[in-house]
Amino acid sequence: MRDQIETMLRHYERGHVSRRDFVYGVAAILAAPTLLVARPPTSVFQARNLNHVTLATSDLARSRDFYQHILGLPVLKQDGDGLVLGAGKQFIGVDLASKAKEKVGIDHFCVGIDGFDADKARHSLAAQSLEAFTEFGSGVYFYDPDGNKVQVSAPDYQA
Repeated sequence: MRDQIETMLRHYERGHVSRRDFVYGVAAILAAPTLLVARPPTSVFQARNLNHVTLATSDLARSRDFYQHILGLPVLKQDGDGLVLGAGKQFIGVDLASKAKEKVGIDHFCVGIDGFDADKARHSLAAQSLEAFTEFGSGVYFYDPDGNKVQVSAPDYQA
């Protein structure tokens, strides 16, 4: 910053810039650091991680075999209608489309948030005019403006 001001001063002293332009330039240089710092808007929750993504599939075995073969994801849990594939500390859930009551594709994604409390999360979402609901007894769900289903839970939530 000091070098920039010295350069502006040399230009002023040599008559290359007016006094007014010099003052504006110095003011801009001094203000720049505060303008460049991104200030996030006040948020309802503080995200810590992308906890998991759950896919809806028409063929559970085919999806399991595909993700194990292509990505090497181990099966952490499996029942008749769904399975959980490990991906480090996160996971990918795979449910039959009939269980998820959705078309084949991404059913939802889950964001781990600080201090997760289901009742508080529902209340906070309601204060934002968002309808919150619970499925399968875990986390709190809501829809974004485009209709994508979002889940919030504790950052260390495991299915």
